[in-house]
Amino acid sequence: MLSKISGAGLVLLAVCVAMPAFAQQGGQVQSKLTATQVVDVDGRTVAWSAAQAHPGDVVEYQATYSNSGATGVGHLLATIPVPTGTTYVASSAKPATGVQASVDGVHFAPMPLMHTVKDADGKSVQKPVPLSDYRALQWQIATLAAHADVTTSLQVRINAPVTTK
Repeated sequence: MLSKISGAGLVLLAVCVAMPAFAQQGGQVQSKLTATQVVDVDGRTVAWSAAQAHPGDVVEYQATYSNSGATGVGHLLATIPVPTGTTYVASSAKPATGVQASVDGVHFAPMPLMHTVKDADGKSVQKPVPLSDYRALQWQIATLAAHADVTTSLQVRINAPVTTK
């Protein structure tokens, strides 16, 4: 799915990945990714088209995985990329349990991601990876039953465009 972000000149390309996304023991998994702008209107959350989102706006990516086969599919990895030019919104991943994050879209670990940095005294300390460095979230679905769906989602905030002088 491709969403143009007006005003900022950003183009977000989010790819929804399902592994295995093929027939397995009679199961067949399809995935669908939607992007909607999340807006607070009079104290309640409303979803609008993400096509006209601007820097600072929140966009929710929702991936639905459907098994149209006659049997369940095991070991499904449901992955939603965090597009470049956006920052993952803390605690927005659904389901919240079992979600892992990645800074490269390949290697995943439980959240919050941590990395080792040197403090002012030169000591190595563990610090959280900035949410702006997250590039994908992933859920491991043990079994997607026959004729069943599962949905995962996350929210991102569109970053302000980088200006150079």
